[in-house]
Amino acid sequence: FILSRPAEFYSETLCHEFVVPVAAPEVAEQLKEPADFLRVPLFHDDSIKFLLPALDWTAWFEAAGLGPVPEARRGPRFSNADHAIDGAMEGGGVALARGSLAERDVTAGRLVIPLPLGLSLGGQFCFVCKSGMERDRRVATFLAWLREEVQAVDALSARLTLHPLPA
Repeated sequence: FILSRPAEFYSETLCHEFVVPVAAPEVAEQLKEPADFLRVPLFHDDSIKFLLPALDWTAWFEAAGLGPVPEARRGPRFSNADHAIDGAMEGGGVALARGSLAERDVTAGRLVIPLPLGLSLGGQFCFVCKSGMERDRRVATFLAWLREEVQAVDALSARLTLHPLPA
């Protein structure tokens, strides 16, 4: 995951990262508009706290047009992103999940995106190698496999309205 590309290496964007609310299907049925999210537990992924400005429920509610919402800070906090996603999948609430981590569960129907509103991280996952190595048969084979593995993440993001983080 990088925010800028190193000039002296070959680099190729594989997918752009974003966060989006996800919930179990039975919880998602209750979430028709942004204000509905305030009635269920909000799961927080603290593994991305290093991003500035913060990429959290407060930012999501602002992007959804509700402005600053004090209740956006309530709810369990997880130091591992997959724990927040697992909690949402079990029906305990709604998680603001990274697309790269939630995509397979969304595609499989274990998680639902109640509202197609997300936040763009402004970063991307890239393949990086020494210039010229990308043409090596083994590296090219690996890169082709990587492209195939992550194409679903960008396909998912294409179905969303992604807001950039405020500067």
